[in-house]
Amino acid sequence: VLFRSPDLLRADASAELISRLHKNAPQSRIAVMAFGPAPSEGFTATVLLHDFSTDTSRLVESLGQLDGTEMVGTPLWDSIAENIGETADAAEELEAHLRTEMIKDEKGEQPEVQRVLLVLSDGDDRDSLLYGRDDVIAMAQEAGVIIHAIGLGLVSASKDFALRGELTEEMVEEQIETVQNLQRLADSTGGFYASVHDATALTELYAAIADGLTNGYAQETWECLPDGMEPKPGTVVEGRLVDENGRTVEEWSTVTPKD
Repeated sequence: VLFRSPDLLRADASAELISRLHKNAPQSRIAVMAFGPAPSEGFTATVLLHDFSTDTSRLVESLGQLDGTEMVGTPLWDSIAENIGETADAAEELEAHLRTEMIKDEKGEQPEVQRVLLVLSDGDDRDSLLYGRDDVIAMAQEAGVIIHAIGLGLVSASKDFALRGELTEEMVEEQIETVQNLQRLADSTGGFYASVHDATALTELYAAIADGLTNGYAQETWECLPDGMEPKPGTVVEGRLVDENGRTVEEWSTVTPKD
């Protein structure tokens, strides 16, 4: 779990995510990291809050280090690159342990160890010195690490920033590019992209993620194109969900990914 967000609600949501993951799959090894400052000599792009562990209480306790006073930068790609290697190494160690202990799954086979990195970000990359988006994608594909990307705040590509005119056109275009980068990161590594407008919505999203990672999930897709025309890449698309009586129950908006 790797994240950068100024809202302390992220810690509460992350604690529930960890607890739910271990409740569903107690053998899961989880680590908690936060984005650090721009990488420099003697410093990495990631702050390790707790190394890979099955100890739920200690992992949750480590989130207390996020007190809102930490100084962080936005080395998104450098930090993800560091954690791809850490995730792959931890998975290999677990696989070796399973072989040594001759632990089998319900089919009598060695359990498959899934390599997953969950990234929560509220902004784009401004401080990475070593890697870019495509570098990170190539590293994840080679290591077999699936990256799920969660956009928080402006990076959620909601109509709040795109349509209300609170940001300049240049700033909106920058945010759209950020969203598309996260979408490409997730899609290219077999993960998913999701977004929330604020940290209060993280708990429900994390619960769904935890259940999906440990219990499997069903995916349903709806294709709703006005007049049969597909929107161009980078277009803000709005929609709404209605009940059987035609009442709006939820409004949504997103940005279409690049080709």
